[in-house]
Amino acid sequence: MARKRSERHARHKGRVFPIFGILILLIGVVWFLNELNVLTISLPWVPLILIVIGIGIIVNRIYRGR
Repeated sequence: MARKRSERHARHKGRVFPIFGILILLIGVVWFLNELNVLTISLPWVPLILIVIGIGIIVNRIYRGR
């Protein structure tokens, strides 16, 4: 049974859900729609969100390396 689990893990090891890419895509789409005046959203928080995402990525890589 342990062997099956490790084989499954080995098969899916290279697959990672692209959360970062999807998040950047969503931010870009919302920003683009705001520029086209399709959405009227004030976006002063976008730089703050990008800073938080960057800090999260750095912290995640530091702790994953341990």
